[in-house]
Amino acid sequence: MEDLVQNTFLSFYKAIFRFDTNRPVLPYLYQIARNELKMYYRSHKQTVSLAETLSSKREETLVDQQSATASVLVVLSDEQQKALQLIGEGYSYKEIAQRLGKPLNTVRTIIRRARLLIAQHQEP
Repeated sequence: MEDLVQNTFLSFYKAIFRFDTNRPVLPYLYQIARNELKMYYRSHKQTVSLAETLSSKREETLVDQQSATASVLVVLSDEQQKALQLIGEGYSYKEIAQRLGKPLNTVRTIIRRARLLIAQHQEP
């Protein structure tokens, strides 16, 4: 606490040339003391790194997504699951059609129906 008082008077001494002698000194000192106190609390407050916060929220989100995904996959056929998995891996519809050995429009239909089933399953 003595450091705060000392810093207040040091700040006042450094800025004495800007001080208006026609005004009272006490409000000026109170303002300097208030600013010193704010700086003290800012420098001593406990912080959590952004990486820790993001990683914990990311883990919670992943767990929620995994449980939701597992419950949705039950209603999808194997073909629909495979098509959605390939989309997730970044394949285009054309590449998926080649991998599944199906025509392009059939793959589009499979994926569309899978998405509709997922949307229906997620509605309350």
